[in-house]
Amino acid sequence: MLCDDRTFYPGSASGILMAHLDGTGQMAAIHAARDTRKLLPPRLWPMTERVLLVAKSNMLEMLNPAGARAKLETAEVICVGAFRNRRALVPHYLAHYRDLGVDLFLVADNLSDDGTREYLLDQPDVLVFSCSSDDPMPRGQTMWKRALLDHFCPGRRVVLADAEEFLLTPRQGAGALRAACRELDAAGQDAALVHRVDMYPLGPLAEADFDLVPPQVAAPAHDRVPLRPWPLTAGPFGQVADHVRALPHRLLPLAAPQRFLSQKIAWSGSTR
Repeated sequence: MLCDDRTFYPGSASGILMAHLDGTGQMAAIHAARDTRKLLPPRLWPMTERVLLVAKSNMLEMLNPAGARAKLETAEVICVGAFRNRRALVPHYLAHYRDLGVDLFLVADNLSDDGTREYLLDQPDVLVFSCSSDDPMPRGQTMWKRALLDHFCPGRRVVLADAEEFLLTPRQGAGALRAACRELDAAGQDAALVHRVDMYPLGPLAEADFDLVPPQVAAPAHDRVPLRPWPLTAGPFGQVADHVRALPHRLLPLAAPQRFLSQKIAWSGSTR
């Protein structure tokens, strides 16, 4: 059998006999895998999906060096997100959540080609996982984040935020997330539901430079009424009415009324 980018390295555990390489960079790792019963490179799937070594299977491959997973042992607050080509936002994103108290980032990179992946791999507190498909739909992003949550985060304090999402807590600054999680625990709650508000610059969008300043500074404005209720998605087992974001509906007035929902489970506070 021939090894390609959706299978494992040759070895007794994989049943793969030959690897076709475009260069010599992976040769040492492939030779090392032949002498172990481990399946390498490390891959994982959402626990709700079948394990398939094919494209578009929602498979993730960890790109960090062996041993990087040890950082999970000491991380108290973990941030999980899915990125694609967010190089301008990533430094601000990491700085924002580090300031709030995040210890480790788990990022599903959706085949970025603008330097996002390389920048993330240079960060000492980021574990990067490559997606097996270029899926632009939210379902793919949800599945990748679900895989990371299922495998690494049970019972952990977790923030769910993509590169363009900047969480604001009642307290900002160092330790804010830990304090918010303790408040959730004290109230017997294991998760927090928040609203997403679309922000934009006061002037022309083309003049906003996210490379130079954080998004909160470059885009400080929002609609006077940023959210509007949409009660029909509350569901038979809950009484919480959804909200939709006003800005997308203002720009796309023919969109279905239930599109662009605002609610999101932003973080889990329980370590029990």
